[in-house]
Amino acid sequence: MNINVNKIYKNKNSFNTFFNNNNDYIIINNKNNAILYIYRNLPKYKYIKVIEDNKNTSILLLPKDTSIGLKIGDVIKIN
Repeated sequence: MNINVNKIYKNKNSFNTFFNNNNDYIIINNKNNAILYIYRNLPKYKYIKVIEDNKNTSILLLPKDTSIGLKIGDVIKIN
């Protein structure tokens, strides 16, 4: 599945929504671009920490309503 991404944070396993727009969705994927976690409509000041190794995970910020059809385990192609 092809998706447009607002911002990509490579080799990270944590994220703070303090500077994030509340309309963005957050997806955490592994080195094979398979989705590990999906966070929708997170409030401001939320901190996310992933257990996986930070060299194998990336954090993607997606525009609102672009992750509707995505589910954990899907492999995505990033534009």
